[in-house]
Amino acid sequence: MIINILIIIQENMDYKIFELESPIDKDSFDEFTKKEASIYFEWYMSVIDKRIKYLANYINAGGNSIVMDYGVDSLVSVWGWYEKTIKVEHFTQIELKKEAMKYPDWLRDEIMSDDTKIADETLAICSDLAIYFAEVLRRNKSDILYWGYYTKPKNRMSVNEPVLLGFVKGTELDHRRVLYNCTLHSIEKSDENRLKDLYYIWLSYVNDKK
Repeated sequence: MIINILIIIQENMDYKIFELESPIDKDSFDEFTKKEASIYFEWYMSVIDKRIKYLANYINAGGNSIVMDYGVDSLVSVWGWYEKTIKVEHFTQIELKKEAMKYPDWLRDEIMSDDTKIADETLAICSDLAIYFAEVLRRNKSDILYWGYYTKPKNRMSVNEPVLLGFVKGTELDHRRVLYNCTLHSIEKSDENRLKDLYYIWLSYVNDKK
């Protein structure tokens, strides 16, 4: 099971975490071998549609009627719903230090700088919402954008993780990391257009000259 910036397991959560099904049982993508990165990537690709369907059913089970049709405007209604579900938890400094140790080195200082943390269930939803965001981009630019991963250099951010490729040189969409940061911004100030605006920002990075 991968424990990254989005996935810390709690058995009593209502929202099911698909990383529980991961074929690779390691704590960090940095620890993956090339073969493991390939196995994880193939598995991740195989569950994309399943996770988006699960997210849509979860959203609408609460009485909503949000249509996730991969249209750009759907990002507004989905993000508006998500912002209303975001939960945070508060920690003492001792609890915060212990919690920070569960995360990659690059994220620990950020976690320690604030006594609040995004709730695990929110992060689980965020992970699937990140997949949907990436798929909206990919399907609207399917002739250019595609899923992929890289195994080197080892010190490069998002190494061994599934990312969206086809943007200008040196740029890839780490959808989970990006949606995590969006969640942090929405905790400070709600904006139902945040994801739609982000879509157009990333659209401007598409490498149309390929």
